[in-house]
Parts: sequence; structure tokens; C-alpha cells
Amino acid sequence: MNMPMNLNIAKANQRLARKQRGFSLVEMLVGVAIGLIATVAIVQMMVSSESRKRTTTSGSDAQISGVLGLFNLERDIRKAGHGFGTAPGNIMGCNVSATVSGVAVAPAVRFFPVEIIQGAAGAPDQIISFYGNSTFLTASQPFTSSTATTKTLQTRNGFQQGDLVVVAGNATAVMASANCNLVQITGNAAADGRSVEHLTGAYANFYPGPPAPPPASLYNTAAGTGAAYTSGTMFNLGNQPLRTLWYIDNSRTLFSRETLSGAAGVEVAEGIIDLQAEYGVDSNGDGLITDGSGMPATPNEWVTATPADWTQVRAIRVAVLSRSRQFERDSVTTVAPGWQGGAFTMANLDGSAGATVPLTAADNWRNYRYRVYEKVIPIRNLIWGTAP
Repeated sequence: MNMPMNLNIAKANQRLARKQRGFSLVEMLVGVAIGLIATVAIVQMMVSSESRKRTTTSGSDAQISGVLGLFNLERDIRKAGHGFGTAPGNIMGCNVSATVSGVAVAPAVRFFPVEIIQGAAGAPDQIISFYGNSTFLTASQPFTSSTATTKTLQTRNGFQQGDLVVVAGNATAVMASANCNLVQITGNAAADGRSVEHLTGAYANFYPGPPAPPPASLYNTAAGTGAAYTSGTMFNLGNQPLRTLWYIDNSRTLFSRETLSGAAGVEVAEGIIDLQAEYGVDSNGDGLITDGSGMPATPNEWVTATPADWTQVRAIRVAVLSRSRQFERDSVTTVAPGWQGGAFTMANLDGSAGATVPLTAADNWRNYRYRVYEKVIPIRNLIWGTAP
């Protein structure tokens, strides 16, 4: 009677023992293989995700840098020419003799709202914007007589002690032929009620406040304007005109530097590797700046050469090229980026020519992504000053 029951119990114990023996070697190998496959898939997904994140982040940085750099440059250029936009062609563009504490201002001052210094062989251009900040209605006044350190105006209203002015005179019919000097007004109390002085001694600045005005002018020299002018005009630029040089430094940073005060350069935007600009010259006086693409054919009025008649310039077009910081393993940029003025001249990160392949892959310009930002910027003060 008990034999079948004992047999069933034994069989059950055998089945339980087999269940407790664990995984077989084959089962373990299958599990490890599945785990490895899953690990590889997860790692690949994380690497791909991280690469995309870095590319997106670096692309966003390049976008911000390009927009920020162009915005600041455009804002500065739109103010260019304030205080002297009405200057005639034989004065506009003259070479201005200007010194700070006896040292000549560099780059040499041209009396023009915006000047483009073309880079050699496709190198980044430099742009100089120049404008005054006078709050008085009087922007310019002709002078009727002069000495090396005094000028007699028709009226000296608006010319205050501390103002910087450009003295332009002895011009001929030739464009930009005037003799020009940058001086600072140090006295306007002459008994005749019309004369102003630009001496080197101490003076009472009309514009007090921090920082304290210097005891003597930094911009005047003992020789003044040299030989006396027979005729001319004084352009009032206010007490703090700005002449800002925009340039690329360290091969990837846009800087601005105020040249009249001799200040150091200020970083504006990182990741900007190129700056290109052209003048828009209304050479035929039709009120338009054409690019030569019209039907019938129109003249190409976007030029890089220094204009002969500065009063015909109506705008400049500017392009900035920003580069992402992310190095890509593949060549993601196979063709040089371009703008309306043509293609940018590319160079590798080690400074070698862009047509060559550098020894280090990370120096190859083709393994980076780029963004181009460009703008046509009207020179409003020049347009208003020459409008009929």
C-alpha cells in the first residue's frame, strides 16, 4: 500500500533536485551574449547621443557668437558719421593729423564715417567706425581766420571746452584734398565772442565728472595745427567721440578697440574667424546700390577699393564667419562657406593653407561646422548729410 506513495515522493524529490541544479553552461553563455549585445547597443546609443549633444551645443555657441558679433558691429556702424556727415567731398576722407599725448593715433585717422582695411590675400578685413557725441545743434562752423592755436568762427555757440574738433581747410577741388587736424577746445572766452583756442596748458573742462578731466589736453601739441589755415571748417565731435577698430585676433575672436583714447582691445565675440566687408557706392547717383545682376545689366556698385568720392558711399555690407568648437571625425564642411561678396578664404587651424591637409586631423578646417551672418548696413548720417 505504501510503495506507490513512496515512489511518487521519490520522483518529486528528483524533479526538485533537477530544478535546484542552476543554469547550464549553454544557458549562461547565451545570457552573457545577450548582455554584451545590450551593453554595446546602450554604449553606442550614449556615444551617438553625446556626439549629437556636443554638435548641437557647439553649433548653438557659434550661432550666438555670430549674432552677437554682427549685432554689436552693426549698432556701432549705424552711428558712424555723427557730427560730420555734411562734409563735402574735398574734405570727407582727408588724412587727419591726430596725436594722443604726443603719439600719433594708429591706424592713421581718415575723416570718414566707416573705413574698411582690406585683409591681404583673403585674410580678415578690419573696419573702423568714426562718430562724435556732441549734444549741441552746432555740428560744423566755417572759420574766417586762424593761427596755429586759435580759430575765429562765424559763431562759437556749441563749441565747449573739452570738445574734440576736426579742423579742415585749404581744400582744393580734388577729393579729400583738405588739410585736417584733430584738436581739443581749451578756451572759448576770447573778447571777440567768436574765437576758440586749442592750447596745451591747463583748462576748465565744460564736462566735469568722473573720471576727472586731465589738467591739460592730451590731444593738442605746442605746434597746434602748424601753418595757419587761410580758410576752412571746424567739425564738432563732442567731448567723447569714438573711433572704433573692429578686427579678428587670436584667429577666432572679434575685438573692438577705441583708437582715439589709446584704449586696449575688448573681446566682443569668441569663435569669429573671419570678417569681410565691401563699400556700397552710388556711383551713378540713382539712389540705388546695384550688384550688376539686373536686366538690362546694371553696374556693380559693391566694391572693396577705397572710393574716390567718399560722399557717394551709402552703406557697407558685412559678413562674419563663426566656427563651432566641436571637432568632427568626418569632413562635415567640404566647400568653403560663402557670402554675397564671394567665398571665404579658409585656413587650417594651425595656420597652414586651407588647400593642404594638416598633419594633425584636429587642425583640418573641414572637420568643423560654420555659420555665416551678413548684413547691409546703411550709413545714415552720410545719407542724411548729402541728401538734396
